[in-house]
Amino acid sequence: MKSVLCASILMANALAQVSFDRALVSTPPQPATGKGLIEGTVLNSVTHEPMNRVHVTLGGMVNLTAVTDAAGHFAFKDLAPGQFFLQAQTPNLRQRVDPGSTRMVKLGAEEQVHDVSLSITPPGTISGHVVDDEGSPLPACNVTAHQFQYFQGQKTLAGVASGNTNETGEYQIRELPAGKYYVQAHCYREIPLPHAFMERNSPDAPMLSYAPMFYPGSLDISGASRITVGPGADAAGNDFRMAPSAGVTLKGRVVAADADAIQGNVRISLEPHDAQNGHQPASMSRFDKASGKFQFKHVAPGSYDLVVNTLGEGRPQYARVPVEVGSEPLDPIDVPLSVAPSLSGSIQVEGDLKVSFDSLRLMFVSRDFWHNNPQPNVKVNSDGSFVIATAMPGKWQLMVNGINGYIKKMSLGDQDINTDYITIPSGAPGALKIVMAASWASLDVTMSSPPVDGEQFSAMIWNDQGPNQTQRVMNADPSGGAVHSMNMPPGHYHVCGVEAMDWSIFQNVPLLKKLESRCSSVDLEENGKSSVQLGLVSKQDLVRLTAEVDN
Repeated sequence: MKSVLCASILMANALAQVSFDRALVSTPPQPATGKGLIEGTVLNSVTHEPMNRVHVTLGGMVNLTAVTDAAGHFAFKDLAPGQFFLQAQTPNLRQRVDPGSTRMVKLGAEEQVHDVSLSITPPGTISGHVVDDEGSPLPACNVTAHQFQYFQGQKTLAGVASGNTNETGEYQIRELPAGKYYVQAHCYREIPLPHAFMERNSPDAPMLSYAPMFYPGSLDISGASRITVGPGADAAGNDFRMAPSAGVTLKGRVVAADADAIQGNVRISLEPHDAQNGHQPASMSRFDKASGKFQFKHVAPGSYDLVVNTLGEGRPQYARVPVEVGSEPLDPIDVPLSVAPSLSGSIQVEGDLKVSFDSLRLMFVSRDFWHNNPQPNVKVNSDGSFVIATAMPGKWQLMVNGINGYIKKMSLGDQDINTDYITIPSGAPGALKIVMAASWASLDVTMSSPPVDGEQFSAMIWNDQGPNQTQRVMNADPSGGAVHSMNMPPGHYHVCGVEAMDWSIFQNVPLLKKLESRCSSVDLEENGKSSVQLGLVSKQDLVRLTAEVDN
Protein backbone atom coordinates (compact mmCIF):
# COMPACT_ATOMS: atom_id res chain seq x y z
CA MET A 1 0.00 0.00 0.00
CA LYS A 2 0.63 1.51 -0.38
CA SER A 3 3.64 4.69 1.37
CA VAL A 4 3.17 8.36 1.92
CA LEU A 5 5.52 10.25 -0.40
CA CYS A 6 6.08 13.99 -0.59
CA ALA A 7 5.59 15.20 -4.16
CA SER A 8 4.71 18.35 -6.07
CA ILE A 9 2.32 18.40 -8.98
CA LEU A 10 4.63 20.87 -10.66
CA MET A 11 7.59 18.60 -10.95
CA ALA A 12 8.46 15.77 -13.25
CA ASN A 13 11.53 13.61 -13.56
CA ALA A 14 13.87 14.91 -16.20
CA LEU A 15 15.93 14.76 -18.68
CA ALA A 16 19.54 15.27 -19.51
CA GLN A 17 22.07 16.25 -16.88
CA VAL A 18 25.28 18.11 -17.75
CA SER A 19 28.20 19.33 -15.70
CA PHE A 20 28.19 22.95 -14.55
CA ASP A 21 30.81 24.21 -12.13
CA ARG A 22 30.70 21.75 -9.20
CA ALA A 23 27.17 20.39 -9.76
CA LEU A 24 25.21 18.20 -12.10
CA VAL A 25 22.85 20.49 -13.97
CA SER A 26 19.69 19.81 -15.98
CA THR A 27 19.32 21.63 -19.30
CA PRO A 28 16.36 21.66 -21.66
CA PRO A 29 16.54 19.25 -24.60
CA GLN A 30 15.69 22.17 -26.94
CA PRO A 31 17.85 25.25 -27.64
CA ALA A 32 18.26 27.60 -24.69
CA THR A 33 15.37 30.01 -24.26
CA GLY A 34 17.02 32.40 -21.85
CA LYS A 35 20.13 33.30 -19.90
CA GLY A 36 18.70 32.94 -16.41
CA LEU A 37 20.36 30.89 -13.69
CA ILE A 38 19.21 29.40 -10.39
CA GLU A 39 21.80 27.73 -8.17
CA GLY A 40 22.17 26.99 -4.51
CA THR A 41 22.95 24.43 -1.83
CA VAL A 42 21.12 21.62 -0.04
CA LEU A 43 22.01 21.24 3.64
CA ASN A 44 21.31 18.70 6.35
CA SER A 45 18.76 20.48 8.58
CA VAL A 46 20.29 18.96 11.76
CA THR A 47 24.05 19.21 11.16
CA HIS A 48 23.88 22.00 8.53
CA GLU A 49 26.42 20.08 6.46
CA PRO A 50 26.12 19.87 2.65
CA MET A 51 24.20 16.87 1.31
CA ASN A 52 25.57 14.93 -1.67
CA ARG A 53 23.46 13.16 -4.34
CA VAL A 54 20.23 14.92 -3.45
CA HIS A 55 17.75 15.24 -6.32
CA VAL A 56 16.58 18.83 -6.85
CA THR A 57 13.60 19.25 -9.18
CA LEU A 58 12.69 22.46 -10.95
CA GLY A 59 9.09 22.99 -12.07
CA GLY A 60 7.33 25.79 -13.86
CA MET A 61 8.29 26.94 -17.36
CA VAL A 62 10.29 23.70 -17.68
CA ASN A 63 10.57 20.50 -15.67
CA LEU A 64 14.16 19.60 -14.87
CA THR A 65 16.19 17.62 -12.32
CA ALA A 66 19.69 18.20 -10.97
CA VAL A 67 21.76 16.16 -8.50
CA THR A 68 23.91 17.85 -5.84
CA ASP A 69 27.65 17.33 -5.70
CA ALA A 70 29.81 16.72 -2.62
CA ALA A 71 29.45 20.38 -1.64
CA GLY A 72 25.65 20.12 -1.78
CA HIS A 73 25.64 22.43 -4.82
CA PHE A 74 23.06 22.39 -7.62
CA ALA A 75 22.37 24.67 -10.57
CA PHE A 76 19.93 25.18 -13.44
CA LYS A 77 21.02 27.36 -16.36
CA ASP A 78 19.65 28.74 -19.64
CA LEU A 79 16.32 29.60 -18.03
CA ALA A 80 13.72 31.96 -19.44
CA PRO A 81 12.03 34.50 -17.16
CA GLY A 82 9.21 33.09 -15.05
CA GLN A 83 8.08 31.53 -11.82
CA PHE A 84 9.89 28.34 -10.74
CA PHE A 85 9.32 25.82 -7.97
CA LEU A 86 12.26 23.97 -6.39
CA GLN A 87 12.11 20.83 -4.29
CA ALA A 88 14.92 18.71 -2.82
CA GLN A 89 14.50 14.97 -2.19
CA THR A 90 16.82 12.11 -1.38
CA PRO A 91 16.28 9.21 -3.81
CA ASN A 92 15.32 6.55 -1.25
CA LEU A 93 13.74 8.61 1.52
CA ARG A 94 10.00 8.15 2.00
CA GLN A 95 9.66 11.85 2.65
CA ARG A 96 6.80 13.77 4.24
CA VAL A 97 6.32 17.51 4.20
CA ASP A 98 9.77 18.93 4.94
CA PRO A 99 9.64 22.67 5.71
CA GLY A 100 13.01 23.57 4.19
CA SER A 101 12.93 21.32 1.13
CA THR A 102 10.89 23.62 -1.16
CA ARG A 103 11.28 27.13 -2.48
CA MET A 104 9.60 29.34 -5.07
CA VAL A 105 11.88 31.56 -7.17
CA LYS A 106 10.74 34.34 -9.50
CA LEU A 107 13.31 34.93 -12.23
CA GLY A 108 13.59 38.09 -14.32
CA ALA A 109 15.10 38.40 -17.78
CA GLU A 110 18.72 37.18 -17.71
CA GLU A 111 18.57 37.22 -13.89
CA GLN A 112 20.95 34.97 -11.98
CA VAL A 113 20.03 33.78 -8.49
CA HIS A 114 23.02 32.22 -6.70
CA ASP A 115 22.06 31.81 -3.05
CA VAL A 116 19.05 29.49 -2.93
CA SER A 117 19.23 27.41 0.26
CA LEU A 118 17.26 24.19 0.68
CA SER A 119 17.40 21.75 3.57
CA ILE A 120 16.37 18.17 4.17
CA THR A 121 15.63 16.53 7.49
CA PRO A 122 17.96 13.50 7.51
CA PRO A 123 16.41 10.04 7.72
CA GLY A 124 16.81 7.75 10.70
CA THR A 125 17.32 4.04 11.27
CA ILE A 126 15.77 1.30 13.39
CA SER A 127 18.07 -1.58 14.32
CA GLY A 128 18.24 -4.59 16.58
CA HIS A 129 18.55 -8.39 16.63
CA VAL A 130 16.20 -11.32 16.04
CA VAL A 131 16.85 -14.55 17.97
CA ASP A 132 14.95 -17.76 18.60
CA ASP A 133 13.53 -18.95 21.92
CA GLU A 134 16.97 -20.25 22.93
CA GLY A 135 18.75 -16.99 22.07
CA SER A 136 20.37 -18.21 18.84
CA PRO A 137 20.47 -15.74 15.91
CA LEU A 138 17.78 -16.09 13.24
CA PRO A 139 19.17 -15.02 9.83
CA ALA A 140 17.09 -14.14 6.74
CA CYS A 141 14.14 -12.80 8.75
CA ASN A 142 12.31 -9.79 7.37
CA VAL A 143 11.74 -6.85 9.74
CA THR A 144 9.34 -4.12 8.60
CA ALA A 145 8.53 -0.66 9.96
CA HIS A 146 4.80 0.10 9.71
CA GLN A 147 2.63 3.18 10.07
CA PHE A 148 -1.11 3.65 9.80
CA GLN A 149 -2.08 5.13 6.46
CA TYR A 150 -5.31 5.57 4.54
CA PHE A 151 -6.19 3.51 1.49
CA GLN A 152 -9.32 4.85 -0.25
CA GLY A 153 -10.44 6.31 3.06
CA GLN A 154 -9.86 3.10 5.03
CA LYS A 155 -7.31 3.17 7.84
CA THR A 156 -4.73 0.46 7.21
CA LEU A 157 -1.39 -0.58 8.64
CA ALA A 158 1.12 -0.23 5.82
CA GLY A 159 4.77 -1.14 5.56
CA VAL A 160 7.07 1.87 5.06
CA ALA A 161 10.51 0.22 4.85
CA SER A 162 12.15 -3.07 5.80
CA GLY A 163 15.43 -4.89 6.25
CA ASN A 164 16.60 -8.50 6.58
CA THR A 165 18.61 -10.05 9.37
CA ASN A 166 22.17 -11.15 8.64
CA GLU A 167 23.97 -14.28 9.90
CA THR A 168 24.22 -12.82 13.40
CA GLY A 169 20.48 -11.98 13.49
CA GLU A 170 21.14 -8.24 13.18
CA TYR A 171 18.83 -6.02 11.11
CA GLN A 172 18.71 -2.37 10.07
CA ILE A 173 15.78 -0.48 8.58
CA ARG A 174 17.23 2.59 6.87
CA GLU A 175 15.96 5.78 5.24
CA LEU A 176 13.06 6.34 7.64
CA PRO A 177 11.56 9.82 8.01
CA ALA A 178 11.49 11.00 11.61
CA GLY A 179 8.38 9.64 13.29
CA LYS A 180 6.90 6.71 15.19
CA TYR A 181 6.69 3.17 13.83
CA TYR A 182 5.28 -0.25 14.63
CA VAL A 183 7.96 -2.82 13.82
CA GLN A 184 7.16 -6.42 12.91
CA ALA A 185 9.53 -9.37 12.45
CA HIS A 186 8.63 -12.27 10.17
CA CYS A 187 10.82 -15.40 9.94
CA TYR A 188 9.77 -17.59 7.02
CA ARG A 189 10.81 -21.04 8.15
CA GLU A 190 9.37 -24.23 9.55
CA ILE A 191 10.63 -26.37 12.41
CA PRO A 192 10.02 -30.13 11.96
CA LEU A 193 8.56 -32.04 14.89
CA PRO A 194 9.01 -35.75 15.72
CA HIS A 195 6.44 -37.88 13.91
CA ALA A 196 5.68 -41.41 12.83
CA PHE A 197 6.96 -42.72 9.49
CA MET A 198 5.49 -40.92 6.46
CA GLU A 199 6.57 -40.14 2.94
CA ARG A 200 9.50 -37.73 2.55
CA ASN A 201 8.36 -34.09 2.13
CA SER A 202 4.81 -35.00 3.00
CA PRO A 203 2.72 -31.80 3.47
CA ASP A 204 1.09 -33.49 6.47
CA ALA A 205 4.34 -33.73 8.42
CA PRO A 206 3.92 -31.80 11.71
CA MET A 207 5.76 -28.51 11.76
CA LEU A 208 6.08 -25.42 13.88
CA SER A 209 6.63 -21.93 12.51
CA TYR A 210 7.46 -18.48 13.81
CA ALA A 211 4.38 -16.33 13.80
CA PRO A 212 4.98 -12.68 12.77
CA MET A 213 5.67 -10.66 15.91
CA PHE A 214 5.32 -6.95 16.67
CA TYR A 215 7.86 -5.26 18.89
CA PRO A 216 8.33 -5.85 21.79
CA GLY A 217 6.63 -9.26 21.66
CA SER A 218 3.00 -9.15 20.52
CA LEU A 219 1.23 -11.14 17.82
CA ASP A 220 -1.33 -8.34 17.43
CA ILE A 221 -1.06 -4.61 16.92
CA SER A 222 -3.04 -3.99 20.11
CA GLY A 223 -0.07 -5.16 22.22
CA ALA A 224 2.63 -3.46 20.16
CA SER A 225 4.74 -0.46 21.18
CA ARG A 226 5.82 2.23 18.75
CA ILE A 227 9.47 3.02 18.18
CA THR A 228 10.39 6.69 17.85
CA VAL A 229 12.92 7.63 15.17
CA GLY A 230 14.59 11.03 15.43
CA PRO A 231 16.12 13.01 12.52
CA GLY A 232 19.35 11.32 11.50
CA ALA A 233 19.24 9.06 14.58
CA ASP A 234 19.59 5.30 15.00
CA ALA A 235 16.90 3.81 17.24
CA ALA A 236 18.98 0.81 18.29
CA GLY A 237 18.43 -2.18 20.58
CA ASN A 238 14.97 -3.15 19.34
CA ASP A 239 15.36 -6.91 19.73
CA PHE A 240 12.94 -9.76 19.02
CA ARG A 241 12.83 -13.16 20.68
CA MET A 242 10.74 -15.34 18.39
CA ALA A 243 8.74 -18.23 19.82
CA PRO A 244 7.75 -21.20 17.65
CA SER A 245 4.04 -21.77 17.27
CA ALA A 246 1.95 -24.38 15.51
CA GLY A 247 -0.82 -21.96 14.59
CA VAL A 248 -3.90 -23.52 13.02
CA THR A 249 -4.06 -25.56 9.84
CA LEU A 250 -7.12 -24.63 7.77
CA LYS A 251 -8.29 -27.27 5.31
CA GLY A 252 -11.14 -27.25 2.85
CA ARG A 253 -12.46 -28.14 -0.57
CA VAL A 254 -13.54 -25.99 -3.50
CA VAL A 255 -16.87 -27.29 -4.81
CA ALA A 256 -17.89 -26.44 -8.39
CA ALA A 257 -20.92 -27.68 -10.34
CA ASP A 258 -18.65 -27.78 -13.37
CA ALA A 259 -15.46 -29.67 -12.48
CA ASP A 260 -13.62 -27.99 -15.37
CA ALA A 261 -13.97 -24.64 -13.59
CA ILE A 262 -11.11 -25.43 -11.21
CA GLN A 263 -8.80 -26.97 -13.78
CA GLY A 264 -7.54 -23.57 -14.92
CA ASN A 265 -6.06 -20.76 -12.87
CA VAL A 266 -7.62 -20.79 -9.39
CA ARG A 267 -6.72 -18.16 -6.81
CA ILE A 268 -7.45 -18.92 -3.17
CA SER A 269 -6.61 -16.41 -0.46
CA LEU A 270 -7.28 -16.03 3.24
CA GLU A 271 -7.76 -12.30 3.78
CA PRO A 272 -7.96 -10.55 7.19
CA HIS A 273 -11.21 -8.75 7.96
CA ASP A 274 -9.47 -5.90 9.73
CA ALA A 275 -6.71 -4.11 7.83
CA GLN A 276 -5.70 -2.37 11.06
CA ASN A 277 -4.60 -5.44 13.00
CA GLY A 278 -1.34 -5.93 11.12
CA HIS A 279 -2.15 -9.44 9.91
CA GLN A 280 -1.20 -10.25 6.34
CA PRO A 281 -3.07 -12.62 4.00
CA ALA A 282 -2.15 -16.19 4.85
CA SER A 283 -0.12 -18.13 2.28
CA MET A 284 -1.73 -21.22 0.78
CA SER A 285 0.54 -24.23 1.10
CA ARG A 286 -1.35 -26.72 -1.07
CA PHE A 287 -4.15 -26.94 -3.68
CA ASP A 288 -5.09 -30.12 -5.55
CA LYS A 289 -7.10 -29.40 -8.71
CA ALA A 290 -8.22 -33.00 -9.07
CA SER A 291 -9.99 -33.07 -5.71
CA GLY A 292 -10.43 -29.32 -5.13
CA LYS A 293 -8.75 -29.66 -1.73
CA PHE A 294 -6.68 -26.82 -0.30
CA GLN A 295 -4.72 -26.15 2.88
CA PHE A 296 -3.38 -23.13 4.78
CA LYS A 297 -0.83 -23.83 7.50
CA HIS A 298 0.16 -21.79 10.56
CA VAL A 299 -2.85 -19.46 10.43
CA ALA A 300 -2.93 -17.01 13.36
CA PRO A 301 -6.19 -16.59 15.28
CA GLY A 302 -8.46 -13.91 13.85
CA SER A 303 -11.33 -13.10 11.52
CA TYR A 304 -10.78 -13.84 7.83
CA ASP A 305 -12.52 -14.14 4.48
CA LEU A 306 -11.74 -17.20 2.39
CA VAL A 307 -11.82 -15.88 -1.19
CA VAL A 308 -11.76 -18.07 -4.32
CA ASN A 309 -11.67 -16.87 -7.95
CA THR A 310 -11.37 -18.92 -11.14
CA LEU A 311 -9.69 -17.35 -14.14
CA GLY A 312 -9.92 -20.10 -16.74
CA GLU A 313 -12.01 -20.27 -19.87
CA GLY A 314 -15.70 -19.50 -19.62
CA ARG A 315 -17.43 -17.33 -17.05
CA PRO A 316 -15.40 -16.76 -13.88
CA GLN A 317 -16.66 -18.27 -10.66
CA TYR A 318 -16.10 -17.02 -7.16
CA ALA A 319 -16.75 -17.58 -3.47
CA ARG A 320 -16.25 -15.52 -0.31
CA VAL A 321 -16.71 -17.36 2.98
CA PRO A 322 -16.15 -15.76 6.43
CA VAL A 323 -13.88 -17.83 8.69
CA GLU A 324 -13.20 -17.41 12.41
CA VAL A 325 -9.86 -18.93 13.42
CA GLY A 326 -9.21 -19.68 17.06
CA SER A 327 -6.65 -21.79 18.86
CA GLU A 328 -8.21 -25.13 17.90
CA PRO A 329 -8.19 -26.72 14.43
CA LEU A 330 -11.33 -26.24 12.35
CA ASP A 331 -13.27 -28.90 10.52
CA PRO A 332 -12.62 -28.93 6.76
CA ILE A 333 -14.63 -26.24 4.98
CA ASP A 334 -16.58 -26.79 1.77
CA VAL A 335 -16.43 -23.68 -0.43
CA PRO A 336 -19.15 -23.77 -3.14
CA LEU A 337 -18.45 -21.64 -6.20
CA SER A 338 -21.00 -19.37 -7.83
CA VAL A 339 -20.93 -18.01 -11.36
CA ALA A 340 -20.04 -14.32 -11.31
CA PRO A 341 -23.17 -12.27 -12.14
CA SER A 342 -23.45 -9.93 -15.10
CA LEU A 343 -24.39 -6.29 -14.66
CA SER A 344 -26.36 -4.37 -17.27
CA GLY A 345 -27.39 -0.76 -17.30
CA SER A 346 -27.50 2.52 -19.17
CA ILE A 347 -26.00 5.99 -19.23
CA GLN A 348 -28.18 9.06 -19.58
CA VAL A 349 -27.00 12.61 -20.24
CA GLU A 350 -28.62 15.63 -18.62
CA GLY A 351 -28.80 19.13 -20.14
CA ASP A 352 -26.93 20.28 -23.24
CA LEU A 353 -24.00 17.90 -22.89
CA LYS A 354 -23.23 16.44 -26.31
CA VAL A 355 -21.72 12.99 -26.38
CA SER A 356 -21.28 10.00 -28.66
CA PHE A 357 -22.10 7.09 -26.40
CA ASP A 358 -20.06 4.54 -28.33
CA SER A 359 -16.92 6.56 -27.50
CA LEU A 360 -17.41 6.00 -23.77
CA ARG A 361 -15.87 3.33 -21.56
CA LEU A 362 -16.83 2.28 -18.04
CA MET A 363 -14.00 1.41 -15.67
CA PHE A 364 -14.39 -0.21 -12.25
CA VAL A 365 -11.65 0.05 -9.62
CA SER A 366 -11.86 -2.08 -6.48
CA ARG A 367 -12.26 -0.32 -3.15
CA ASP A 368 -11.70 -3.53 -1.18
CA PHE A 369 -8.30 -3.38 0.54
CA TRP A 370 -7.25 -6.98 -0.13
CA HIS A 371 -8.23 -7.28 -3.77
CA ASN A 372 -7.57 -9.90 -6.40
CA ASN A 373 -10.63 -9.65 -8.65
CA PRO A 374 -10.43 -8.69 -12.33
CA GLN A 375 -11.45 -5.06 -12.80
CA PRO A 376 -14.16 -4.50 -15.47
CA ASN A 377 -13.47 -2.14 -18.35
CA VAL A 378 -16.27 -2.15 -20.94
CA LYS A 379 -17.31 -0.16 -24.00
CA VAL A 380 -20.69 1.59 -23.97
CA ASN A 381 -23.12 0.90 -26.83
CA SER A 382 -24.34 3.63 -29.18
CA ASP A 383 -27.69 3.83 -27.36
CA GLY A 384 -26.01 4.34 -23.95
CA SER A 385 -26.54 0.77 -22.77
CA PHE A 386 -23.78 -1.49 -21.47
CA VAL A 387 -23.29 -5.02 -20.16
CA ILE A 388 -20.54 -6.07 -17.77
CA ALA A 389 -20.27 -9.80 -18.31
CA THR A 390 -18.41 -10.39 -15.06
CA ALA A 391 -19.29 -8.22 -12.07
CA MET A 392 -17.63 -9.65 -9.00
CA PRO A 393 -19.47 -8.81 -5.76
CA GLY A 394 -17.75 -6.14 -3.73
CA LYS A 395 -17.28 -2.39 -3.46
CA TRP A 396 -16.18 -0.57 -6.61
CA GLN A 397 -15.32 2.95 -7.69
CA LEU A 398 -16.89 3.79 -11.06
CA MET A 399 -15.35 6.03 -13.71
CA VAL A 400 -16.81 7.08 -17.06
CA ASN A 401 -14.07 7.86 -19.60
CA GLY A 402 -14.58 9.81 -22.83
CA ILE A 403 -16.99 12.47 -21.61
CA ASN A 404 -16.48 15.97 -20.24
CA GLY A 405 -18.97 15.53 -17.43
CA TYR A 406 -19.46 14.18 -13.94
CA ILE A 407 -21.69 11.49 -12.43
CA LYS A 408 -24.68 13.32 -10.99
CA LYS A 409 -26.85 10.36 -9.96
CA MET A 410 -26.68 6.57 -9.85
CA SER A 411 -29.19 3.88 -9.02
CA LEU A 412 -28.91 0.09 -8.74
CA GLY A 413 -32.17 -1.76 -9.14
CA ASP A 414 -34.77 0.52 -7.56
CA GLN A 415 -32.39 2.12 -5.05
CA ASP A 416 -30.49 5.40 -5.41
CA ILE A 417 -26.85 4.89 -4.48
CA ASN A 418 -23.85 7.04 -3.62
CA THR A 419 -22.11 8.41 -6.70
CA ASP A 420 -18.82 7.75 -4.96
CA TYR A 421 -18.98 3.96 -5.28
CA ILE A 422 -21.17 1.00 -6.10
CA THR A 423 -21.57 -2.13 -3.99
CA ILE A 424 -22.31 -5.14 -6.20
CA PRO A 425 -24.23 -7.79 -4.23
CA SER A 426 -24.15 -11.54 -4.69
CA GLY A 427 -26.76 -12.80 -7.13
CA ALA A 428 -28.66 -10.65 -9.62
CA PRO A 429 -27.70 -7.03 -8.85
CA GLY A 430 -30.42 -5.30 -10.93
CA ALA A 431 -29.89 -2.60 -13.56
CA LEU A 432 -27.33 0.16 -13.01
CA LYS A 433 -28.45 3.61 -14.20
CA ILE A 434 -25.96 6.46 -14.48
CA VAL A 435 -26.89 10.10 -15.07
CA MET A 436 -24.11 12.35 -16.36
CA ALA A 437 -24.14 16.15 -16.26
CA ALA A 438 -21.83 19.03 -17.17
CA SER A 439 -23.31 21.83 -15.07
CA TRP A 440 -19.83 22.73 -13.87
CA ALA A 441 -19.17 25.34 -11.21
CA SER A 442 -16.11 27.61 -11.01
CA LEU A 443 -14.22 29.01 -8.05
CA ASP A 444 -11.95 32.04 -7.57
CA VAL A 445 -9.52 31.89 -4.63
CA THR A 446 -7.52 34.82 -3.26
CA MET A 447 -5.23 35.14 -0.27
CA SER A 448 -6.07 37.48 2.61
CA SER A 449 -2.36 38.35 2.59
CA PRO A 450 0.24 37.07 0.08
CA PRO A 451 2.91 34.63 1.31
CA VAL A 452 6.37 35.88 2.07
CA ASP A 453 8.68 36.21 -0.90
CA GLY A 454 10.00 32.92 -2.24
CA GLU A 455 7.34 30.68 -0.73
CA GLN A 456 5.03 28.41 -2.71
CA PHE A 457 1.28 28.80 -2.37
CA SER A 458 -1.24 26.16 -3.36
CA ALA A 459 -4.99 26.00 -2.90
CA MET A 460 -6.26 22.59 -1.73
CA ILE A 461 -9.89 21.96 -2.66
CA TRP A 462 -11.85 18.90 -1.56
CA ASN A 463 -15.39 17.80 -0.77
CA ASP A 464 -16.89 15.35 1.72
CA GLN A 465 -17.98 12.56 -0.62
CA GLY A 466 -15.59 9.96 0.73
CA PRO A 467 -12.56 8.23 -0.77
CA ASN A 468 -13.58 9.16 -4.34
CA GLN A 469 -14.01 12.79 -3.39
CA THR A 470 -13.23 15.60 -5.79
CA GLN A 471 -9.70 16.79 -5.07
CA ARG A 472 -7.92 19.70 -6.69
CA VAL A 473 -4.64 21.49 -6.16
CA MET A 474 -4.16 24.85 -7.87
CA ASN A 475 -0.83 26.65 -7.69
CA ALA A 476 -0.62 30.44 -7.60
CA ASP A 477 1.83 33.24 -8.10
CA PRO A 478 2.97 34.15 -4.56
CA SER A 479 3.06 37.85 -5.46
CA GLY A 480 -0.64 37.87 -6.28
CA GLY A 481 -1.99 34.88 -4.40
CA ALA A 482 -4.86 34.31 -6.85
CA VAL A 483 -6.23 30.99 -8.10
CA HIS A 484 -9.04 30.22 -10.55
CA SER A 485 -10.47 26.70 -10.72
CA MET A 486 -13.10 25.74 -13.30
CA ASN A 487 -15.07 22.57 -14.01
CA MET A 488 -15.87 21.71 -10.42
CA PRO A 489 -18.83 19.38 -9.77
CA PRO A 490 -21.45 21.21 -7.67
CA GLY A 491 -21.33 20.54 -3.94
CA HIS A 492 -19.95 21.59 -0.58
CA TYR A 493 -16.17 22.10 -0.55
CA HIS A 494 -13.34 22.93 1.81
CA VAL A 495 -10.63 25.24 0.48
CA CYS A 496 -7.26 25.68 2.16
CA GLY A 497 -4.14 27.66 1.32
CA VAL A 498 -0.92 25.77 2.04
CA GLU A 499 2.75 26.54 1.45
CA ALA A 500 3.97 22.97 0.94
CA MET A 501 1.51 20.74 -0.86
CA ASP A 502 1.72 16.96 -0.50
CA TRP A 503 -0.94 14.92 -2.33
CA SER A 504 -0.88 12.33 0.45
CA ILE A 505 -2.68 14.88 2.63
CA PHE A 506 -5.89 13.97 0.81
CA GLN A 507 -5.58 10.38 2.07
CA ASN A 508 -4.98 11.43 5.69
CA VAL A 509 -8.56 11.75 6.95
CA PRO A 510 -7.70 12.99 10.50
CA LEU A 511 -5.37 15.63 9.04
CA LEU A 512 -8.11 16.84 6.68
CA LYS A 513 -10.46 17.15 9.67
CA LYS A 514 -7.89 19.28 11.49
CA LEU A 515 -7.39 21.44 8.43
CA GLU A 516 -11.12 22.12 8.09
CA SER A 517 -11.01 24.49 11.07
CA ARG A 518 -8.10 26.37 9.43
CA CYS A 519 -9.73 26.53 6.01
CA SER A 520 -12.78 28.05 4.32
CA SER A 521 -15.96 26.33 3.17
CA VAL A 522 -17.97 27.13 0.07
CA ASP A 523 -21.10 25.77 -1.63
CA LEU A 524 -20.76 25.52 -5.41
CA GLU A 525 -24.00 25.55 -7.38
CA GLU A 526 -24.70 24.21 -10.85
CA ASN A 527 -23.30 26.58 -13.51
CA GLY A 528 -22.42 28.96 -10.68
CA LYS A 529 -19.36 31.02 -9.91
CA SER A 530 -18.14 31.51 -6.35
CA SER A 531 -15.20 33.16 -4.65
CA VAL A 532 -13.43 32.62 -1.35
CA GLN A 533 -10.59 34.33 0.54
CA LEU A 534 -8.05 32.21 2.39
CA GLY A 535 -5.48 32.41 5.10
CA LEU A 536 -2.30 30.40 4.72
CA VAL A 537 -1.22 27.22 6.50
CA SER A 538 2.56 27.44 6.67
CA LYS A 539 4.90 24.52 6.11
CA GLN A 540 5.77 24.53 9.81
CA ASP A 541 2.07 24.43 10.78
CA LEU A 542 1.45 21.57 8.35
CA VAL A 543 4.32 19.57 9.84
CA ARG A 544 2.97 20.19 13.35
CA LEU A 545 -0.60 19.19 12.43
CA THR A 546 0.68 16.06 10.69
CA ALA A 547 2.64 15.10 13.83
CA GLU A 548 -0.48 15.61 15.98
CA VAL A 549 -2.42 13.00 13.99
CA ASP A 550 0.55 10.66 13.51
CA ASN A 551 -0.59 7.30 14.84
